[in-house]
Amino acid sequence: MKVCKLFLIGKLILISTIAIVFIGCQSNLPQNYNLPMSRDVIEKVKVGMNQTTVRGILGSPKIVDVFHPRMWVYLFLSPQSEPWQLIVLFDEQMRVEKTTSRLANVENIE
Repeated sequence: MKVCKLFLIGKLILISTIAIVFIGCQSNLPQNYNLPMSRDVIEKVKVGMNQTTVRGILGSPKIVDVFHPRMWVYLFLSPQSEPWQLIVLFDEQMRVEKTTSRLANVENIE
């Protein structure tokens, strides 16, 4: 009986240790960035798409300004690991009106 309890306690400690190690692992990607994105993915966003469709393609935006809720800002790394900013502007019906992308000013991101 005691051997069985010790075995279960040992197993519990092992599982807890593994869980803590996995929780502590972090990506090298800066926290403020979406995952790396290729041009092909960005070009899937088309004028007239609704927010749900855009979110399905690009994920959640990093910035949605309270004063400009129709503007979503994505920060991502290009395949060459350059920081880029994608801005998606929505019209009054919350459909894509325009997208622009540019090299991000990394000094203001952190």
